[in-house]
Amino acid sequence: MRLRDLNGAPLVIFPRVMAPRLYDHMLTICRDEGYLPGSIRHARNPNFVHGLVLAGRGIHLNEAPSSPLAEGLVWRPLNGTALAWQTSVVWVPSRHNESIAAFAEAVSKGLAEAGHRFEQAGRD
Repeated sequence: MRLRDLNGAPLVIFPRVMAPRLYDHMLTICRDEGYLPGSIRHARNPNFVHGLVLAGRGIHLNEAPSSPLAEGLVWRPLNGTALAWQTSVVWVPSRHNESIAAFAEAVSKGLAEAGHRFEQAGRD
């Protein structure tokens, strides 16, 4: 499925205040790929998101589910898009310590094992 195939469909997405850069990134990619939502509905809770989708109030963009979806919901992968969840951790280099190193290693390992791509910036 391509994003442009969804053009005009309402979108269910988290409120912008929760993650402004991710929100803007998602809507920019949608626009660039030919998907202009007919309307936008905001929802924070995954169960509420699913309820809105089940009620026909919109579609929701997310990664492949790790557990079975509720009856009536279906997930399809998107082809050819640059949508990406971006996460970062920042610390003052002079305060780098064993706890930060262990945290960075655990996060990197967990992301890799879950099939996520990640880039690691300079390490001090």
